[in-house]
Amino acid sequence: MPQRAEALMMTARRGSRGAPSQRAEALPGHRILILHRQLDELSVLVGTLAAAGYDVRTRRLGVGEASPPADMVPDLLLVQPGTGPGAVVSIPSILMPTEAELAAGGPGLSAHDDILVRPLRTAEVLARVAAVLGRLPDPAVARFREPARRRPDLPDRVVFEAELALRIGMAVPLQAPPGAVLVMALDRIREINMVFGYPAGDAALAEAARRLQSCLSAGELLARIGTDTFALALDGIAGPAEAEARGVEMVRRLRTARIGGGEILQLGVVAGISLFPSDAREPEGLLRRASLALQEARNAGAGQVRLFRPDSQPLQRRVLLSRDLHTAIERGELILHYQPQIMLRTGAICGVEALLRWYHPEFGAVPPASFIPLAAEAGLMSAIGRNTLAVACAQAAAWQQAGYPPMRMAVNLSPHEFYSESLVEDVARILREADLEPHWLELEITEAMPLDDLAGAIRIMGELKRIGVSLAVDDFGTGWSSLAYLRHFPLDRLKIDRSFTRDVTRTADAAAITRTVIGLSGDLDVACLAEGIEETEQLDWLRSQGCGEGQGYLISRPMAADGITRLLDLQHGRTPDGPGLQAPPG
Repeated sequence: MPQRAEALMMTARRGSRGAPSQRAEALPGHRILILHRQLDELSVLVGTLAAAGYDVRTRRLGVGEASPPADMVPDLLLVQPGTGPGAVVSIPSILMPTEAELAAGGPGLSAHDDILVRPLRTAEVLARVAAVLGRLPDPAVARFREPARRRPDLPDRVVFEAELALRIGMAVPLQAPPGAVLVMALDRIREINMVFGYPAGDAALAEAARRLQSCLSAGELLARIGTDTFALALDGIAGPAEAEARGVEMVRRLRTARIGGGEILQLGVVAGISLFPSDAREPEGLLRRASLALQEARNAGAGQVRLFRPDSQPLQRRVLLSRDLHTAIERGELILHYQPQIMLRTGAICGVEALLRWYHPEFGAVPPASFIPLAAEAGLMSAIGRNTLAVACAQAAAWQQAGYPPMRMAVNLSPHEFYSESLVEDVARILREADLEPHWLELEITEAMPLDDLAGAIRIMGELKRIGVSLAVDDFGTGWSSLAYLRHFPLDRLKIDRSFTRDVTRTADAAAITRTVIGLSGDLDVACLAEGIEETEQLDWLRSQGCGEGQGYLISRPMAADGITRLLDLQHGRTPDGPGLQAPPG
């Protein structure tokens, strides 16, 4: 038998012959909840405790009642054996066995703070109850023990978690129905503060709180856990459908708020929901999962409500990827693959495009569309971009040093990299360190890149051209393309976006646009390359229209450097002994 259980049994048997030797003063005002099945001494026990000034409630288990409201969360439980699992999270408890039940022992004895052996004796009951309560610190949440709608203010996150812990602790022994935690964000409060002033934002938050309180049943809890975020603890939820229905109704009521002067403002409300006990059994876990669901709702747009779904949580993956991205370079997880670019008439390789790949030890291959935005958010694009450019230039120089004919190395520039003050200096330094002539490097800027500072963009392009680097516009035809821009930019190549290449043999519009771009490149005296060639019919059509270069899966998928080396060997009839970087795992 565990030492704690044995000590409690010895203390209980001593107590059965009289009250503890040390007297403890009763602590009136504390709440006591008696959990029982069929307790013969119930009325006497209740009378004894009530006469001592305690607020006493009883609950007969097996009746299937809902969990108690917030103003009934007890300071102490008196538990008849067989009415609960033993431990009750965050709530002190005294077990009330008979002598026979005590002698039988069991694993639940050590989970309680003390034992009262039945039949009960008045002096012993009062002494042991007072002793257990006397060890309690002053409740941090006492002023929030009233029902939420009677409070002039709202609890914060700390108090909400404390109250939630008490509710969770009581839910199992009370055989209560499941509950839910709902986290709701008013995403436009910051805009309201900036446009109408902070008093308007405060008024909108106060109005939102009043409306949420009107949605609560007796005893349910509302808290403000962030600048524009509320949390609610909902009782007696029959299942996910009911939880979602209540969330939808609350969001509907909070879509707009009226502020001083009669302005009606959109609040941009979204909500996420987690369920107890299926999603988590502790406050932090319930709040975290509700917040994950909230982010999914936010991604779906204003007015949306989402339940936590453990089988589909892209946000969890996103958070983990963002965390691991910081060390991915040092661990060698970010590598380059290269996609060949060919002359369409001859099929000869004229260049390669360096494409960044991330092989994560847990998630495997992570597509650039997933991790590039994370890198931008984390401020890592400059470091990743410099590393990418250095590896690509070193590889291009290695092929040349191995005796292969020089070819173009194309590297994408993100908007953050393009507008970096050190871009030109970094490019020049990397070229020197790689011993690569500048004209073999082509930097690609996407047409989706913002051009708010047109003069600045022209200046940067001019500086890059002065050190000898080639420039290309990627995804041409999808963004700001116009003759007004193109005639100012010192470009060397237009890359037709894959969306047009895909449809050149299917739709007249795509064919007309692609034909126009090919003609425009000739008029501007720049090269033209079609991306995304996947079908023979597309290749034949592009050749017939005079497009000079192309790349795509029909020609070759992106591959590690040693794969490109083998293609070069085949093209030039060489033994495959050229340089190459290590292929990715798997």
